[in-house]
Amino acid sequence: MRKQVKGIWLPETEEHLIPFIENGPEFAGAGTYQLHKLQAAFPYIKNFRHAVDAGAHVGLWSRILARCFARVTAFEPIEDHRACFSENVRPGQGCEIELHPFALAGKEEVLPFAVSPESTGGTHVRMENTGAGPEVAARPLDSFGLAQVDFMKIDCEGYEYYILQGAEQTVRRERPCIVVEQKPGKGSIYGLDDTDAVKLLQSWGAELKFEIAGDFCFAWP
Repeated sequence: MRKQVKGIWLPETEEHLIPFIENGPEFAGAGTYQLHKLQAAFPYIKNFRHAVDAGAHVGLWSRILARCFARVTAFEPIEDHRACFSENVRPGQGCEIELHPFALAGKEEVLPFAVSPESTGGTHVRMENTGAGPEVAARPLDSFGLAQVDFMKIDCEGYEYYILQGAEQTVRRERPCIVVEQKPGKGSIYGLDDTDAVKLLQSWGAELKFEIAGDFCFAWP
């Protein structure tokens, strides 16, 4: 079951995102979420050929990226979220959109997920497989052989460090502008420090351009 809020389709149980979408700015006739963060990153994007959305959820960022880039590759492991994504992110205007039903990780594996019904954006990898949520096939980003990548958004509730480990070849080769979430306390679920993904990108030579409320933007010299 789904519902529509300010032109955006959400899972029926979702409550957390509603006030942000209702009170935020519109883009292309529908609501947005954290639009100011994406707008802040745009000056650091050198080309607009290919954007990658890791942790695409219902497509709130992909919807905008699809109107700015020639190609969008998105990853969303939860079926209900993908159904909303397909309603929110429509092909057109010359953009090629590809939505993968995989989680991203440092290696090929099967990961258990926890889904919070009222705050579905907080869906995350569970440390223990208790059978309380879906199990999803995960692959490294490098295994997809993506090219001409100019922008990456990685928002995976504390799992970003492991996703970057599996994306090292792509990141080092393509040198995209990257917005990576590192909210305080989320990485500790996986035995990580709050900014391990930030430190990893810096060790590869990426430069921190700004941080807004736990989202860090990187570009390359």
